[in-house]
Amino acid sequence: MLIAALPFYWMTRDRAGAVRWAPLCLMLLPLLVHLVSMAAHGWDLRQLARPAHLLLSVLLCIALHPLRLRTSWITGGMALGLLPALLVAVHERHVLQADRVFGPLSGADFGNFAASLSLPFIMGGLFMDGRTWSRASRLAYVAAGIAAALIAFWSGSRTAWLIMIVTACVLPLLGAVSPARRGRLWWGAALMIVPLVVAWPVFSERMQRMVQEVAAFMTADVASYQGTSMGIRLESLQIGLQLCEAHPLGGIGFLGFKEHVRGLADAGLISRDIPGFFGMLHNQFLDFCVLGGLPALIALCAFWGGMLSIASAVAVRTTDHRDKLLALCLASVLIGYFISATGGSMFSSTKGSVFLGVCLVLLFLLDTMRRPGGQAGH
Repeated sequence: MLIAALPFYWMTRDRAGAVRWAPLCLMLLPLLVHLVSMAAHGWDLRQLARPAHLLLSVLLCIALHPLRLRTSWITGGMALGLLPALLVAVHERHVLQADRVFGPLSGADFGNFAASLSLPFIMGGLFMDGRTWSRASRLAYVAAGIAAALIAFWSGSRTAWLIMIVTACVLPLLGAVSPARRGRLWWGAALMIVPLVVAWPVFSERMQRMVQEVAAFMTADVASYQGTSMGIRLESLQIGLQLCEAHPLGGIGFLGFKEHVRGLADAGLISRDIPGFFGMLHNQFLDFCVLGGLPALIALCAFWGGMLSIASAVAVRTTDHRDKLLALCLASVLIGYFISATGGSMFSSTKGSVFLGVCLVLLFLLDTMRRPGGQAGH
């Protein structure tokens, strides 16, 4: 807790720059919710492993805040990293004949990360101004975006497909499309058709399965929906809403949740897949409400509201096209994590929580760099 108070210490030392350090307090909110919930309902230290990455992110922000980012190196590295990711996806799909590609993660995480980077690179290459970019650089970014879209479709993650739809609508509002290049919008739409056509068998099969599983749940066909992807999610939603209604102010904590769900499973009222499936409810907002009631839910909403607002503000006010591309990538990644949190958890995997922490550090450094007195770097 003393370490968690470091941002407040820095804010009191530099009152004129308090706004600059305020995001660090927001970053710690999810971790603080876990700590308060465990103090009230019982300790399960394993559940702190992934939220603790946010504390590491805060410490890195404090240590690295004078650093001048080479934004073109970072975005170039992100784009280049999509090449081996695509090779892994092609190997799994066409050599191993896998129905879905998982990469080094789960299908959902692999697809969601790729989907978050797809539209920023396609829009950056096609629609953003910037005379210092060569045609080769633009083509490379567009190719990276198409590769990311193909991975997203092959992953079979319906959340990834939703992320691409949302970012396609939001990024133009953040300045991803310069007025002089709006006539090229149809190019972007046409390019997105290519990975969709290539991955159509996966896309259509997953959509059909979703419709069947939801229909089975709505008609109470237990044998058809229990243990399925949508069945687990819908059962978890029911359980979460019931627990939030029964314990609205203080929640029941990790241990109380596991005991409650295990009892339902033993009684045959829900699928036995739920108690061990990510440990929680396939919805970060319900998770927090169950952990600590409405105060915890408000804290999570403050975290996401603050982070998304900062990412949007940085993207809008950044004028240099190289810095802007990184800002759009970070905003898109946070949008992706937010959407994923409505159907899963930002702490569902260790690699996922580390990636989130890295993106928050980059966002803080970019925000600091673009403020008056900061140092620009490309």
